[in-house]
Amino acid sequence: MRHLYLKQDLSKPAKAASVICLKKMPALVDKASVIRVCVDDFAFRKRYSYGMVMVDLDTHRIIDIIDSREASKVEEWLKSYPCLEIISRDGAQTYSSAAKKSHPNALQISDRFHLLKNLSDAVEKYTYRLFPSRIVIPATVSNPEIQALYDTRNRRERILFAQKKRTEGYSVNDIALFLHSASTTIQNIFL
Repeated sequence: MRHLYLKQDLSKPAKAASVICLKKMPALVDKASVIRVCVDDFAFRKRYSYGMVMVDLDTHRIIDIIDSREASKVEEWLKSYPCLEIISRDGAQTYSSAAKKSHPNALQISDRFHLLKNLSDAVEKYTYRLFPSRIVIPATVSNPEIQALYDTRNRRERILFAQKKRTEGYSVNDIALFLHSASTTIQNIFL
């Protein structure tokens, strides 16, 4: 028997997500046949009212919905399904304790979203610890003439180099890339 503890009247217009969830729910569920479930919370109205949904991991269909996230109600709700062997959940302590009390022999696993989220967070923290926030890449210039041009104190040499490259047919943008300067700076040389 399906039980639904929704506070909203279904005869009134509901949000699309609520209607879709209710349409995906089977009319009757044999609670003894449900073995593997995913338990997750959702918001009826963000920051105000939350509920929990139970999804059959074999059929990927919604089995049941309750309008609470309290540990006692979740525990009572899970106890009404006597044959649960696997409970997929997020990392909340509420769900962990409720699952352990209602089905002590059931295997509790993390759902795919939270597993990947925790993994990506761990990799990100490791990367931040391993690598500095700024890596300096030294310029590898073998030609001392070019190395001298990178020094902005050699203004005269930089201007002569820019004029030489311009006569060779290079564009202003190309010369700016050679000298690591802005193209407007190089343009001002030729004015």
